[in-house]
Amino acid sequence: MSIPLRWRLLDLETGATLTECVDVDGLFTDRVFPVEPVYERYTLLNCAPSGPLVAAINGTGPTWFGNFAVEGAHVPGRPLSRAFG
Repeated sequence: MSIPLRWRLLDLETGATLTECVDVDGLFTDRVFPVEPVYERYTLLNCAPSGPLVAAINGTGPTWFGNFAVEGAHVPGRPLSRAFG
C-alpha cells in the first residue's frame, strides 16, 4: 500500500508544482532558539520532484530557489490522510 502524498510545494510566481511529498520533517516542531536562525532547514520525505526542482537536482537548472513561503491548504470535508490531486 502506498502512502498518499500530503504536501505540494508550488512556485509562488507561476503556480508550477515543484514537488509533492508525504511529509515535511521539521515543519511542525516547536524549537526555542537563543536568536532567530538566518534560515531553517526542512527535509521533504518520500519526495516526487518535478519542474524546476528536478532541474536543480539533476544539475541542469539553478540550484538556488530563494525564499519559500509555506502556507497550509486543506479542502474542507476531505480527510487529511487522503491524497490530493
